[in-house]
Amino acid sequence: MKKLLFLLSLFVLFIFACEKTDKDYNNEKPVYVCHSLKFQVNINSTMTPRSTFFSGSDMFILGDDQGVTKVLKLDSAGNLAWTKSFPNISGTPSSIIVRANGEPVFVTKETDVKIPLSTTSISNVWVQNGYTDYSSCHPFYELGSSDSSYSIKSKTNIVRLNADGSIKWSKSLDYSFGGNNCLQHLINDEIVVITMKIQGRVPDFVYDANGVFQDTINYPMDSNIVYLTNYTPDGMQMWQIEVPNVFNNSYTEISPNLSFGWYSAFFIKSAKDLITVTTNGYVVSRESFDSNHCAQSATSMIKEHSISLFSGWYKETDTITGLPQYFNYIKRTDFGKTWSISSKDLLVDRSKERFVTISEDSTQINVYDFAGSLKWSYACSKFVSCGFNCAEGLFIAEQKGGKLQIKNTDINGNY
Repeated sequence: MKKLLFLLSLFVLFIFACEKTDKDYNNEKPVYVCHSLKFQVNINSTMTPRSTFFSGSDMFILGDDQGVTKVLKLDSAGNLAWTKSFPNISGTPSSIIVRANGEPVFVTKETDVKIPLSTTSISNVWVQNGYTDYSSCHPFYELGSSDSSYSIKSKTNIVRLNADGSIKWSKSLDYSFGGNNCLQHLINDEIVVITMKIQGRVPDFVYDANGVFQDTINYPMDSNIVYLTNYTPDGMQMWQIEVPNVFNNSYTEISPNLSFGWYSAFFIKSAKDLITVTTNGYVVSRESFDSNHCAQSATSMIKEHSISLFSGWYKETDTITGLPQYFNYIKRTDFGKTWSISSKDLLVDRSKERFVTISEDSTQINVYDFAGSLKWSYACSKFVSCGFNCAEGLFIAEQKGGKLQIKNTDINGNY
């Protein structure tokens, strides 16, 4: 569970249309020049990075140090421009974005609170690990249980900074939302905060006759709600919509079972559905998957105008033994292009030409092109956050032995 919460911190910037010249990487728009220099710097800090953002020639890192939220800004050469601490902003930092004028916005999430929904006892119910409707995919157990039903609620804090790192305004979504949270930009520089209301029964834990832990049983979670809340750059709430009936087999976070698109739509992915929501708050489609073969049990997803990538697992039956076999994969399916890579890695980001994954144990980052070819890899620490810079390289922040190590690579992974 902690790993899933950690993975949510790998929410990063998507910047398009950078082309390489002899010295600079230039955007198609003449008003913007992309400066991305190779470097490695070490900062004496025990800060744990949670989210990174590359904006123009500047780099921003959101994290926490002994429970205090911090934001760091670096210039294109890796020089530290400023460090700001926010002891009065409670909660764990989870996502940062930067407006076009260089002003960051970040969110934190406070500790979940369990709100009882029902005290009805359930006994002798056949359940299975994770997906109760996928009868061919997971083992069953018959248990007696008296657990109550709960709604998980928490508080989300939204903070906008000035360009110098001072607070311009802060808002809260007060104890109505559960799970982790993330941010998105809209084209008009408005802000969308994405949160989720988690509700349903708490998990059961399976032990054998000797008291040894065997499995965790997650009950059906079909009634969750994803909320999209839109703010103007000045912090005025413009609209809020809810997307109902979202399945999630996890009880404490959105990601990686749900992920989101860019600009024209938000793509909400669960183990049962792919839901498309417009940026003005309308659900336009809900595509159901084939649960009989568990083929779309995706653990993470990247979907944009022209790219559909999924990482997850599927089940096939061995033609000789008749026994089920499970395969982990990264799969692309869009515009007639279909390929898969045998991999347990999770998708975390994409750029104009590439996508990046992280290993299950969060210790290796891989960069692929959209033909599925591995371009380069990076061995990292578990406390790491990364994203593409405008040169199609990675901006990587990681905690190593009491130092915050920051690297900015070129397109080949050199720094």
